[in-house]
Amino acid sequence: MRKTRIYQQGDFKVKDLVTLDNFAAHHLAVVLRARIKDEIYLFPGNGYEYLATIWEINKKTVIVHIDKELKKSLESPLAIHLGQAICKSDKMDWILQKATELGVCEFTPIIADRSQGFNAKMAEKKLKHWKNIIIHATEQSGRTILPKLNQPISLLSLVQKVQAKAKLLLTQDAELTFKTIPRLDKDISFLVGPEGGWSNDELRISTEQGFKKVKLGPRILRTETAPLASLAILQFMAGDL
Repeated sequence: MRKTRIYQQGDFKVKDLVTLDNFAAHHLAVVLRARIKDEIYLFPGNGYEYLATIWEINKKTVIVHIDKELKKSLESPLAIHLGQAICKSDKMDWILQKATELGVCEFTPIIADRSQGFNAKMAEKKLKHWKNIIIHATEQSGRTILPKLNQPISLLSLVQKVQAKAKLLLTQDAELTFKTIPRLDKDISFLVGPEGGWSNDELRISTEQGFKKVKLGPRILRTETAPLASLAILQFMAGDL
């Protein structure tokens, strides 16, 4: 039987009765058609998971009883921050979903010179949508720590703030590859450009701020392919895959 996992903010204790938020209640009652006495797992995104039993359920309200506290971690040994240049909606959704499954712990959407599909007036709506993508991917993948989603920011502002020990920027004109790059620290900030690639100014600014240019190989990959291939390589190198 499939394990039902639900993200729910809160400070839970065994024997608590918890009323789930509207989003979670709708998902359980309407989408999954859960019933009284069904067991589910709640996680607040802090590394803990809670076995719970449904006590009351209807289309608007779900109340669960916290039965057991579980401490588990499926987190990668790498702390990867992915700075992804904003791209068209379906591609951005795909990247956030799959990168969450691959263990990224922090995302920053980058407003690059050649970014497409981003309207500053719709930023709040976009962030809410992207956060839901990350939540669902965290639920599905079994992780108990919710990746952080930062506000969209320009590349110039981002590279001046990054404190990671290993700073990588993916670009086709790089000489280094993941095979030839020196041994990496476990604290990694990794930047991926938009469909049209980074501008010359963005490449210059990034390298001035200590980012090393790296490429995947001789072929040009799409912006939604490149971060996932890179993340898989990094996790394999760290023994996580």
